[in-house]
Amino acid sequence: MFKLEKDQTSDGSLCFKLVCTQKDDSIYLSDNITHIGELKELIEKMKNELDKIFLMGEKMFREYEEEKNLKDRQDSPEELWNKIKEMDDDDVVLFFNSLDLETRQRLSSYIMSSVNMFKGKGVLFAQFFNHVTYLLEKE
Repeated sequence: MFKLEKDQTSDGSLCFKLVCTQKDDSIYLSDNITHIGELKELIEKMKNELDKIFLMGEKMFREYEEEKNLKDRQDSPEELWNKIKEMDDDDVVLFFNSLDLETRQRLSSYIMSSVNMFKGKGVLFAQFFNHVTYLLEKE
């Protein structure tokens, strides 16, 4: 919340201060403002700075969304399966078991419903997948 406080200078003349208040805390955003031109100039500078901050924030949110979308695509069951198909069996077990539970559940559901379980890495899942723990367990 912004407000304008009335104050007096050391010589007794009237002045104003721009204040930002939050709960019981106040931050003075200006020195003594003695005429309307100073107030207008200060507010214009603040508007310009806030516009810059908004543009920076807009860019940061856009970059975050792009990174998130890229990560979601990389973590899709299809993409994870493509990585797994290129690994050695022991690496598959380590990689799959290192994924978080939700990702293991999505990936195992994809594998069990979409992958040929009689060849390639599908055989590994058919042999070692534990449906309770969602882990590959080679005993």
